[in-house]
Amino acid sequence: MVCMAEGDHLRWRGKAYAAAAARAGKEVETVESAGVGHVFYLLDPDMDEAREMLARIAGFVNGVAGRNRASSERDGAAATRA
Repeated sequence: MVCMAEGDHLRWRGKAYAAAAARAGKEVETVESAGVGHVFYLLDPDMDEAREMLARIAGFVNGVAGRNRASSERDGAAATRA
């Protein structure tokens, strides 16, 4: 997951990183928050855009953790049968 802010002067780096990861065959999800600038989520963590971005990050992390957990459980079950 690559998170960017519309008004961030470093947004181009996030876009370049996401493109490079996709070219390398990685699953990439990008999130671009409109109308905000660099580190907006740190400067005002109570603003709606910050809460929305942090919720999306949490959802992404929980999804990855769930996939990894399921994969580990399958691997463990296969090793037990072997």
